[in-house]
Amino acid sequence: MKRTFAMIATLTMVLSLASCGSDGKTSSTPESSTPASSSTPAASTPAGNDGEVPYLGEVEVYNAEAANVGLCTGWMPDYIRESAGVDMIGIAKEDGKFELMVTAGSLPDVTIIDGVDNLNYAIDAGLLIDHSTVMEKLPNLTKYEENDSMMQYVRDNCSSGTGGLYGLNRMYSESEIADMDVGGIFLRYDYFGDVGYPELKNTDDLLDALKAMQDAHPTTDDGKKIYGMSIFPDWDSATLGVSGYMARSMGYNFGLVDRDYHEYQGTNDAGKIIFRGITDNDSGYKKFLKFMFKANQMGLLDPDSMTQTFDDSKAKTASGRSLLSFDNWGTEYSAEDQANGIGFRRVPLTGDPYVADDCSPCPGGTHTFVTISKDCKNVDAACALINLMYDPEFTVTYMNGRRGEVWDQKEDGTPYMVEGGYEARANLDFNKRGCLVMLTYHFSAPLPGFNGYSTDYTLWPTQPWTPEDNQLVKNWKEHTVNGNFTAYGYMKSIDQYVVPPAVKAIVLDDETKMLEDRLKDVMKTANWKLVMAANEAEFESIWAETAETLNGIGLDKYVETWTETYRNALY
Repeated sequence: MKRTFAMIATLTMVLSLASCGSDGKTSSTPESSTPASSSTPAASTPAGNDGEVPYLGEVEVYNAEAANVGLCTGWMPDYIRESAGVDMIGIAKEDGKFELMVTAGSLPDVTIIDGVDNLNYAIDAGLLIDHSTVMEKLPNLTKYEENDSMMQYVRDNCSSGTGGLYGLNRMYSESEIADMDVGGIFLRYDYFGDVGYPELKNTDDLLDALKAMQDAHPTTDDGKKIYGMSIFPDWDSATLGVSGYMARSMGYNFGLVDRDYHEYQGTNDAGKIIFRGITDNDSGYKKFLKFMFKANQMGLLDPDSMTQTFDDSKAKTASGRSLLSFDNWGTEYSAEDQANGIGFRRVPLTGDPYVADDCSPCPGGTHTFVTISKDCKNVDAACALINLMYDPEFTVTYMNGRRGEVWDQKEDGTPYMVEGGYEARANLDFNKRGCLVMLTYHFSAPLPGFNGYSTDYTLWPTQPWTPEDNQLVKNWKEHTVNGNFTAYGYMKSIDQYVVPPAVKAIVLDDETKMLEDRLKDVMKTANWKLVMAANEAEFESIWAETAETLNGIGLDKYVETWTETYRNALY
């Protein structure tokens, strides 16, 4: 059966969403925005809807995951205006701004709040509307039964003890999420082919392959040095920001508390998960830091990695100066390149189980909440916007483009790409959507009303006009994933994967959070010293000193408390 990879625009707009209950960093790439403007359209109804939807006005939106400022414009805001009669005005996101707004006693009309603690903070301050009081304006929430458990979860676990529905959770799924674009790290695959497509069982195999690739291709066509990897400190916390992506390929989840899933593999018994403090000599994080240390010793790590930005690193990958990307940052090569076999593909490490935490069932969502301010100036418009967000078509449109232009549905709800839809989707600039990142239904889970399909158009039924695989994908299927459509599918086929259990929000008491902050500060200071150590003796010396400091602060107590909290949070 044909599959369309020739014109894939990979899921860069979503970028590494955190799994349910995960303590890993949720990251997103800010999308392009338009200069601020408060002017409303002159027409009384939005252009293009023939008056079917009355124009309700503007809604101010503050989003913890996006940086759009001013009037949102572009093909997605056009769809929102035509479908809901609403224009969105983005409020600038800044560090500490949410806390300042709560302290000042007022939030923007619609506020996307990240984290249960922050939601409870706003609830306790009396700044939010209970959605139950406006439910008649939100028919999509009651139309689809998939929403029932999400809303009950919020009432029970995310309401500061009130039992109210002050936020609507996002990215939820009742079932295990299958066939996601996960399962390995991205390698410059044509160069990987030049060294024989070696099987990578572990990080040492990966380093050897990167070194061989670098030796075969030491510089770009314009003479700039090529590195095995080029990373950045922007997302660093207790751990290096990229570590969570690599952890999954090593059989772990990292944090101040490591979760080792090797014994859990094949059992689905949460009691088999091994919990370790970050400084344990057997911790997965130490193994990751040793991997980065070795990469630096071998000349594979870009020396700018300590100081450059995410955008700098991404640009180097896109320009051919980095052979590995921990996710799909800068790996979107052109259709012409891919047709010639040039570009990046996911390659798994086959010696350890892949930890598919993004595939865990997440009935309550990923703890990013859509809320309405008690000071909302236009409740009807805010509700129209939110109601549209909880229409499954909104999610499919956000991920693929407009119905009729790119995709459509059969009578039974099955989605398919229309004739010309592959080309139309390839021509959409998803990085310049002009819209806040506000996905509600999980983009890789079965959507209500879509006959069990997700938003991933590459997994929809093929059509006579479905393009053939390009040469890059043909090579990848032949040499790395044995014909599978995803690297994750391949890891499942060889029983080298685990799906962590569903976990509710990990909420720590104030004393433990203060302890956590102290521990994080120490580890964050040590991370780059360990990576850049002059030799292994210095690495071990820094590691021992760091472990002594953390243990003196109370790491053992933190691990015990966090582990107990985690186990109590299992569904």
